[in-house]
Amino acid sequence: MASAGSSVLSIQYADEDPSAGDGGLQSKDPDGSGSQTSGSSSKAFAGEARECWAARYTFALMAFLGLAVEYSLRVNLSIAIVAMAGTSEVSATSNASQDVCPLTNNGTDSGGKQTEGEFDWDEQTQGLVLGAFYYGYTLTNLVGGRASEHFGGRLVFGLGAATSSFISLLSPLCARTSTGLFIASRVLMGLSQSRGLKGRIPNALSRPSYSYVASEGHSAPGEQVFAVCTANCAGVTMPALNSLMATWYPPEERAKFGPLIYGGMQFGTIVCLPVSGWLSASGFLGGWPSVFYVFGALGLLWGVPWFLLVHNRPESHPGISAAELEFIAGHRNTVKKSEIVAIPWRAIITSGPVWACVVMAWGGCFGFYALLTELPTYLANIQHFDMSNSGVLSALPYVCLWVIALLWGALMDRLYASGHLSVRRIRRLSTAFASYTPAVALVVMCFVNCNSTLAIVVLCVAVGCTGTSYSGSILTEQDIAPNLAGTLVGITNTVGSVTGFIAPAAVGAITKGNQGSLSAWRTVFVVAIATYVVTTTLYLFLMSSDVQAWNEPREVKKEVKEETRF
Repeated sequence: MASAGSSVLSIQYADEDPSAGDGGLQSKDPDGSGSQTSGSSSKAFAGEARECWAARYTFALMAFLGLAVEYSLRVNLSIAIVAMAGTSEVSATSNASQDVCPLTNNGTDSGGKQTEGEFDWDEQTQGLVLGAFYYGYTLTNLVGGRASEHFGGRLVFGLGAATSSFISLLSPLCARTSTGLFIASRVLMGLSQSRGLKGRIPNALSRPSYSYVASEGHSAPGEQVFAVCTANCAGVTMPALNSLMATWYPPEERAKFGPLIYGGMQFGTIVCLPVSGWLSASGFLGGWPSVFYVFGALGLLWGVPWFLLVHNRPESHPGISAAELEFIAGHRNTVKKSEIVAIPWRAIITSGPVWACVVMAWGGCFGFYALLTELPTYLANIQHFDMSNSGVLSALPYVCLWVIALLWGALMDRLYASGHLSVRRIRRLSTAFASYTPAVALVVMCFVNCNSTLAIVVLCVAVGCTGTSYSGSILTEQDIAPNLAGTLVGITNTVGSVTGFIAPAAVGAITKGNQGSLSAWRTVFVVAIATYVVTTTLYLFLMSSDVQAWNEPREVKKEVKEETRF
């Protein structure tokens, strides 16, 4: 019988017929390493649908650009706020103080003069403004994707990006009208982007599939790379595309297209930060307002080809070739039947491995969001980089993150496939490296003081090494409960998203009146260090890679008609 207080969930079973060609189900070794019982060869495509430019490539390109747009709209405020609120002045007296960095006069700093911002925002207000997006993002994390199940990922994701872009165009007007209205616009932007999230979170709230989850986990060489890119904390993933990708790409192709598509998140951050710095420092369209105008306009322009070229299903695409359509249909996951079962909420809430995921979601995301939102402010007020240089240098750590995430994921996948590491060891090693290394780097940051070059190098290490978490704690939900992974991710993603507004608020409170103070920023680093160490240690103590007993359905409530999963 199901646990008391459980709610209804629909679970789909993969067709047991080997001819279904869905990549098969996954069986686990006692050590949690897992093995693939059956699978379709990725070589099948070579003779069936090789084309110069397939419809799947168009989808990949538009999805990549869509994620880049959404992330640029999310992070551009981190740079623009430096110009909007201004920077602190470094006087001759301050230069003599050991708590404030002296000017280098090398042509890359701000000259030490106070930059007058258009808005009289203290540090706490700046923290509230920076975190406002995540209020909206958190509110609809668990239920926002339900609309997409009715209207399709193409429409919901496209409208979510278009809404965010339109709000971006109105942002300067909102800010100049009132601070409250500007904060409300950021909350609304968070709501609009979260509404576009579909697939991994809401799919499991409605119908997680044995075969679908297995194909995204560690069931075959290369598949972990796909899971790495789709299981981002905080949402640094766009699960709306996950559902569309399940329709467009057979399991054996997801390891190739997954990293390419979800790389748009890092690409958007990398491009947005330096461009925002240059726009803010220029007089183009008034300086900082141009940051919102340019990226908002790009988002609306992206929406035109998205709605013209992208379709929910290959079958509805008017330009797809018969060979490509036959290949996709012949290698897509199929489902034999669907049953309504109960979610064992009591078992989930009392599960140690689940709490390991929750704790790690908080710790990992706190450090990530603190650096993502406050790094440009640190570079401008402590190291005295001007607006343009601050934007460029803020992007460097995320270049490192992108590269490390892909290389580490490929390395772990190879070590797993060769039998050198079990899943449990991969999760523990990846998580420990993703948290303890940044913690050590931030300890070094406490003693870097005014060495700008060393500060940038250390920050690249601190941010870049977090990329290994995509092969670690972020995938634990799939390990312990593949049938309920989306439900668990919905919980942990909500917890992680909360730190999106708590982290900048905490930094604002700590640095209030002291944004140019080394000691204040040391306190920020110490808080992040403690969070990393405590949460990671708890995770390593509580975590498991074994499928939990409550993952299996105990009570069948209702059988529904046979269907095919697309």
